[in-house]
Amino acid sequence: MFGRLLDRIGFPILIFAFFLSKLFAPFVFLGGASLALVGMMLWGLGMGAQDSLLKAVLTSVVPAAKRSTAIWSFRYRLWHRVVSWQCDVGFPIRSVNRYCESVFDFFAKLSMNTLGYEVKHTLLLHANDLNADHFDDLVRMMKRRGYRFISLEDALKDKAYRLPDAQEMKGLSWIHRWRLAKGLPLQIEPTEPEFITQLFRARQGW
Repeated sequence: MFGRLLDRIGFPILIFAFFLSKLFAPFVFLGGASLALVGMMLWGLGMGAQDSLLKAVLTSVVPAAKRSTAIWSFRYRLWHRVVSWQCDVGFPIRSVNRYCESVFDFFAKLSMNTLGYEVKHTLLLHANDLNADHFDDLVRMMKRRGYRFISLEDALKDKAYRLPDAQEMKGLSWIHRWRLAKGLPLQIEPTEPEFITQLFRARQGW
């Protein structure tokens, strides 16, 4: 169906399908089971349009040697814009900010419980558009909590980083590994907002 519409109407049908699929979020996250089903259908519409039309459109405008890169870049930017649009309408970004602060609060308390003081933390942020778009919010939160930025070299001068740590296959925090080395139990970290898990599963086709 999408292919026939693309032949008859052209590129605007792709834009229309993507725009229509962006309406899935309120149905999935703000309604009941019936509305969630409608949202899933809208999401499927967008994914179907992307898989069936995107390659055809890009093939006509991108040289063969660069098509793989172009398709990957387009899908990444589209996915980021969908999440950003949801942030713009309000409901997800507030929960993301609350989640980030809950992680800071968790590790501050865990450090006090494990070491007796708050260690000079090291912060890992992945380089992506979503973090870049909302980095100012994160910095304001850190400043409000009394943190300041120092170099990694200065942070590692903290005596805690000379403590024995347990080796783990999982990417655990230093504080978790120090606790394991002391024979202390792991503490459960805050979990990300449910809508992020749902978006990830939908994107993976679970």
